[in-house]
Order: sequence, then C-alpha cells, then structure tokens
Amino acid sequence: MDGEDLLGLGQFSQHVTASYCGSNSGHRPITDLGADPPMNVSSREIRLQLDEVLTVLRDLNEFVVSLDRIGSRQASGTAVDSAVGAFVADWDVARRLANARRVISVALDTQLSEEENAEIDALCEQGRFYGTDGPASSPTDT
Repeated sequence: MDGEDLLGLGQFSQHVTASYCGSNSGHRPITDLGADPPMNVSSREIRLQLDEVLTVLRDLNEFVVSLDRIGSRQASGTAVDSAVGAFVADWDVARRLANARRVISVALDTQLSEEENAEIDALCEQGRFYGTDGPASSPTDT
C-alpha cells in the first residue's frame, strides 16, 4: 500500500515500538507455548514502521468486526452457510493476513539474532493449523 494515505494522516516516517508476546496482550505469552528453554521476551521490543502498523491494524479491525457481524447473523439464523468463506475470498483475507505476518516477520528478522529468530520459528510451528490431524487442530484447545 505504498503511497496510500491511511486515515488521512499523510505519509509516515515514524516508528512505533511493539512488545511482542507481552504479558499485557491478553493472549498466552510465548513462554507458555512449550519452548524448552523459553526465550525471555517479556521486556523485548521490536520497532515497526507506523504506516505498516496502521495497514495491519486496519485490516485486523476489518476482519474482527466483519467476522463478529457474520457470527451474530449465524447465531440469529440469518446468515447463509457460505458467509465466512465468501468473506474470506471476497475481502482477500488470506493475502492481507499474509502481509501482516510479513510485516512482523521482517521486523523480527532484521532486529533479532539468527538464534532468536530460529526459536521464534520453532514456536510458530507449534500453532494450531486448520486441516492438520491430531490435537493441534482442535478448535476447542485454549
């Protein structure tokens, strides 16, 4: 989205600092994912370009709000069965999420050591993936 004026704020040359997997994020800290020994990430910071952060934030907000609306319609019985699939396809969700992952990955790759990045890669492989066999694919895992 080079050159796009996000939120009418002009081009950004500023950076934002983001703590990743911090304890205040409301999600499981990266150290809870079973790494052995766990990487100390609680005080680490990664710098990201503000324009890229705004693009990712806007995309994530669109996905969360839209999926919430689809879920509400499904709960009330007014959504068609293909609503989620149509949303994912029509709104180019896979490409936009891949871009969000790329923005974060590039920042990690350029600011952390090779060993730290290898550990993060290993932790990411422990995620839950749709369509895989075994307990890793269960949507009820927390």
